[in-house]
Amino acid sequence: PVPVPVAAPASAPAPAPAQAALRPPNHPRQQKPISDACPQRPHAWRSRLGWPNLAVAVRSSFEISSIVPADADAVWAHCSSMRGVSRELWPWVRMTYPADRESLVTEPFVAGQRLFRSTILLCGIVPIDRTDLTLIELQPGRRFLERSPMATQRIWQHERLLEPVPAGTCITDRLEWQGRFPGSSATFALAVPFVFKWRHRRLKRLLGTH
Repeated sequence: PVPVPVAAPASAPAPAPAQAALRPPNHPRQQKPISDACPQRPHAWRSRLGWPNLAVAVRSSFEISSIVPADADAVWAHCSSMRGVSRELWPWVRMTYPADRESLVTEPFVAGQRLFRSTILLCGIVPIDRTDLTLIELQPGRRFLERSPMATQRIWQHERLLEPVPAGTCITDRLEWQGRFPGSSATFALAVPFVFKWRHRRLKRLLGTH
């Protein structure tokens, strides 16, 4: 019989060298490409272009207090009416309101219910904003807290507090706002201090005769 050649058993492939053996000593570990990593959510305060989104990131505030030589009842009667608000803001700003909504104090008071929609006019002529005037808290004769949606502001909050003092009444205004789009918060950061300093000067002048 013719002998049949038998193939030698195939030897197992040599193990691949360990990754560490292929890396020269002191070689820094290679970082995984970002594209291979878990997807990262963009920060809420950044726009899609990577720039900070000021409409989300910036929430600003301002506070001012003044003493007017008038009793708290006279000051409240002024502050709780749209006629009084208009007199404080004039001539820089005027707020429109329905003829039957001159008083901001309604009976019964419903927290969070819109009183009316107002257009804000620069110098009483040029429309620059719109607000749905809404009171969240009310302590007649002493305090109100307004939190009103605005066309340009995601958040607009105005708290006014009256405190009797020996010289008359201390009026404190606390404001907070957050813009709906880039630039709107910064615009209010310039306008709010100017307007409310003006309002407090007007309060002293208007109520100083009481």
